[in-house]
Amino acid sequence: MPEQNPAGEVTSQDAYRALQNIANVVRRTPLVRSLWLSDHVSASVYLKIETLQNTGSFKIRGVANKLSSLSKEERKHGVITVSSGNHGQAVSHVSSQLGIPAVVCLSEKTPQNKIESVEAFGAETVVQGRDYKQAESSAGRCKRSGF
Repeated sequence: MPEQNPAGEVTSQDAYRALQNIANVVRRTPLVRSLWLSDHVSASVYLKIETLQNTGSFKIRGVANKLSSLSKEERKHGVITVSSGNHGQAVSHVSSQLGIPAVVCLSEKTPQNKIESVEAFGAETVVQGRDYKQAESSAGRCKRSGF
């Protein structure tokens, strides 16, 4: 992965690289001009309609960029993440598209439909802990065969 510039700023090259990384995994979604917002701030305001993504959220973009940047060896080892829903769905969907094993740790507070969605996209789920913080602290113990 290319080095980040010393100031930590995102460059146009970084954005272009990310666009290339996610092109085969993420849907191109439209920009729609918001008349109401544009009128109220005296500027043209456009909304990116990310609800049209397979996972229904923008989170797929960052996940696709990160997972696409993993080495062959890192991909073989798989990924583990903690989520309360949307991020886990994105990790599950992208990892299955890229052939990367994934475990998503969720808390007992996670709605059942979110858990089922993560599983439907292909990741293994581990439900541990009463809340996100407990799920996060148990993530180190989340194991999948082959990891």
